[in-house]
Amino acid sequence: MSVPIRCEIFHECETATGVENMAIDEVLLERAISERMGHFRLYQWSAPTITLGYFQDYQPETIPEEMKSLDVVRRLTGGGAILHHHELTYSCSLPSENRWQESPSDLYSEIHQVIRDALARQGFACEFRGVSKSFPAGEPFLCYSRGDERDLVHGSHKVVGSAQRRRKGAILQHGSILIGRSQFAPQFPGVHELGLKGQDLNVSELCEEIVQVMFSLFENCLKTAQLPVALRPSVDALVQDKYRYAGRRFESSKGSRSGL
Repeated sequence: MSVPIRCEIFHECETATGVENMAIDEVLLERAISERMGHFRLYQWSAPTITLGYFQDYQPETIPEEMKSLDVVRRLTGGGAILHHHELTYSCSLPSENRWQESPSDLYSEIHQVIRDALARQGFACEFRGVSKSFPAGEPFLCYSRGDERDLVHGSHKVVGSAQRRRKGAILQHGSILIGRSQFAPQFPGVHELGLKGQDLNVSELCEEIVQVMFSLFENCLKTAQLPVALRPSVDALVQDKYRYAGRRFESSKGSRSGL
């Protein structure tokens, strides 16, 4: 049975490095577990970065040649690798006993619907894929080559995808909105190329649209500008002890550095 939860929604779309972004999201997940405080956060990246899915096999040679110069970090959620370049990322962390606990996958659809509506108000139309893709030879390396029924697509092109991780009953969900084509993966057009030819998507307005509608999903929302200062030491510790070791998967501490 779900109970009302508090949820902070960060209305400033901050830009940070890959290791900082992943450390912040882990701290927020731990806060959801320990303090029963949920969070919704939109952010961007200070440099093109590849995030590897938590359970994704990794060897340096698996990185496509055109991406070998980019920063690499492993995120807590599953799925394939994501190239974060001309892209907007969200994270949502919820404590246990939230209303999605019996069917966590419904959270994909509900957040994607918020994003779909926000994009429509910006003049870009997309739809739910509806049918998952299958890959007999194994999953492609990059997430945008994969296909889940809850993805948002424009024609045959994926523009929004998400992945989850559950820890002690809490949920962390990451999602990616492909704003524009990257020169490091030109096979994936974004919103700019697919539906807004000749004009730029206003990312700041899109963020505000998404944040405003997110209030309807949670029972007790608090709007705040940025990450609380009190959480910064925990973020800095994770950056140093865990996330700065590119591509590696850790269970809890730098003592796990050998696990890939």
